[in-house]
Amino acid sequence: MQRQIATIDPNGQLSIPSEMQAALGLHPGSKVQIYVQDRHLVLQPLDLHHIVRKLRGLFSSTRGLTEDLLEDRRAEELQSQSRQERW
Repeated sequence: MQRQIATIDPNGQLSIPSEMQAALGLHPGSKVQIYVQDRHLVLQPLDLHHIVRKLRGLFSSTRGLTEDLLEDRRAEELQSQSRQERW
């Protein structure tokens, strides 16, 4: 997918091009995680499965939330590195 230029409107909102929304499975009402990493704005779809995995540790006696969060963070870092190598 090609890079595109988007403009932030006076309300601070940014429109995601429709083909990018489709590629990420986003639709009106979709939740996304957004953060800054190494001076890059990162937008990541947030689905119910992701939320359940993070909450699972609260109710599990075998693994804690900290381990789940660390595992998620490692996976996100690997994805980020993979994306950066493609650019």
